[in-house]
Amino acid sequence: MKIQGKDFSEGELVIYTNYERSEHAGAGGCFQIVDIYIEADKDESILTDLDIDQGRHYHNIDEVLQDLQVSRGLINFREEKV
Repeated sequence: MKIQGKDFSEGELVIYTNYERSEHAGAGGCFQIVDIYIEADKDESILTDLDIDQGRHYHNIDEVLQDLQVSRGLINFREEKV
């Protein structure tokens, strides 16, 4: 699969989010990215390979997908809240 123009193995994209950090920072209802994995035969974090600002407060998952340069309808993904 292509994410931010880079090739990654096929599988389900799992986006780990944290709402508590945003709430504590005064951005209630928002979340920050904790990690991004590709769940497949071998689960692997790809966060270090991506250009993602972990300090950014996202309002919805579509904003994350836009930063990842992937289309909601063309990729298999899920959000996991931590």
